[in-house]
Amino acid sequence: EADDLTEETEEIVLRRQQFAVEMAQMYIEFARFNRDATLEVSLPRYQEQMAAALEQSHIVLERAKLTKSLSLSKARYELQKKRAQRTRHVDQHAKLLGDQAWMELKSPVDGVVYYGRCVDGKWSSISTLRSKLKPFGSISPRTVLFTIVQQDPLDILSSVSEKYFPQMQSGLTASIRPTGDAELEWQGKVAQVDSVPVGRGKFPLRIEFDQEHAPDWLVTDMTCKVKVTTYENEEALLIPTTLVETDKEHKKRKYVFVLDEEEGEPVRRKVKLGKSKGRQVEVVKGLEAGEKIVKPPKDEEEKKE
Repeated sequence: EADDLTEETEEIVLRRQQFAVEMAQMYIEFARFNRDATLEVSLPRYQEQMAAALEQSHIVLERAKLTKSLSLSKARYELQKKRAQRTRHVDQHAKLLGDQAWMELKSPVDGVVYYGRCVDGKWSSISTLRSKLKPFGSISPRTVLFTIVQQDPLDILSSVSEKYFPQMQSGLTASIRPTGDAELEWQGKVAQVDSVPVGRGKFPLRIEFDQEHAPDWLVTDMTCKVKVTTYENEEALLIPTTLVETDKEHKKRKYVFVLDEEEGEPVRRKVKLGKSKGRQVEVVKGLEAGEKIVKPPKDEEEKKE
């Protein structure tokens, strides 16, 4: 039994030694593999990386030198630019100081200050300029800051459409009602009618009036309603428009039926018409005052139908 136990022990020891030898051989193979991988792969690749990094460093260095050169040139250019701006600003400041003496504005006439410029009787820029005319405010060049207005005498500025332009002329009478008090009314006259339109189909019109008959509170920029009498004939002969007939063959020919007192029958009579007002029209020729006009006979109405 002792010999068997010794033999088994020897076998175990030999197996352990054999296993150790095999492990040592495997470590040797692994070391050879690592050596070959290091010499053939890792070191060449690392060498390439170092070479690429060196090349990249050279590029960065050259770029830094170029950037430094450009930045220095740009900085010198900006410095020269700022020096030129400073010289220009100094000259402008000197001019502004010289112009400051001229900024004390004096009105050539007595009157009331209206902000901005009057265009066709309207002050459209009052609110805008009022907000800008303050300390340290800014105004666009060539802007009319304000206008000195004399409240006496006053005129009315308006416009007339092309429909009534041929009838409008200087000297026509006009009735005026201010918007502030519609119960007031005074007379004026057309002073000027321009033939050059201020808009599509709009011609400027100026009306004069005696300011003694106007209220004291009437000032510039107020509005009113104006009625201009373009035609007046106290002896005009007016008839209802419903009694005027139109010739079928000649549309411009007008006629009426006048009652013949001797025969008691309506007689057709040609007439020449003038101005119209509402449902009445003026007869210039063809009728006399006192003649009776009647509706057309039934046969005439049937023919008309």
